[in-house]
Amino acid sequence: MRRGLTPKQERFCNLYLETGNASEAYRRAYDCADRSAEWLAVNSCKLLKNANVALRVSELQARQRDKCEITRDEIVRLCADVIRGKEVADFVEERNGRKFRRNLSKSWAVERLCKMLGFDAPAKQDVTLTQAADFIDLSMVPDDVICEMADKLLDYRDKALEEAAEQSD
Repeated sequence: MRRGLTPKQERFCNLYLETGNASEAYRRAYDCADRSAEWLAVNSCKLLKNANVALRVSELQARQRDKCEITRDEIVRLCADVIRGKEVADFVEERNGRKFRRNLSKSWAVERLCKMLGFDAPAKQDVTLTQAADFIDLSMVPDDVICEMADKLLDYRDKALEEAAEQSD
């Protein structure tokens, strides 16, 4: 464990690398399954911006890259093969004593390839709501966009609290 990190922060870093999802890593590391998706997104983004946590994630990623014998080109070729229709076995799953092979899906390969090549990076996103909604589904929104939205919401909240305090004085 790296100095400057709590055990839960270290667990978050490891789970973030394992899952690739900051909210899921936060939920599991801090044992807060009862919290909303929005709450998890805000808090996981805050944690990822912590300098010690960001440094540890980078260190763990570098360590994984060094141990890995697979190159980026091989991953791109694998994804291209799946997209072009070649069946590629993902893993063997055991259920009730029987083994099942699962194939990689084209949608997974397209998503992975877009992330690797930066095709899915938004140039700029303006998130505005024209009408009130009961909830907003954030499952398809990239983590960096959620972090940006969370920061803006916190800024608006802070500004509103400051204005309310000024009015009460």
